[in-house]
Amino acid sequence: MIHPHIADALKAPDLVRLTDTVVLIRFESMKIYSALAAVRHLLDRGTVRPGQTLIDSSSGIYAYALALACHRYGLRCHIVASTTVDA
Repeated sequence: MIHPHIADALKAPDLVRLTDTVVLIRFESMKIYSALAAVRHLLDRGTVRPGQTLIDSSSGIYAYALALACHRYGLRCHIVASTTVDA
């Protein structure tokens, strides 16, 4: 399958059969579905428009997912993190 954007490729989990009755669900990165949905919702409501900048506070995985979602939909993204986050 050819994905239109890297976020679309990363959001879907891989299914790995461990035994006849156990399947492992492996995510490349978490929270991409929710970030894509949140950004799409903001765009659909007219709250933001492509080219604008979203600013969020985060210290990890959601920041990565939000950056992917913003890139996917033509927005810029700034993440503000606590000073306690490692460089």
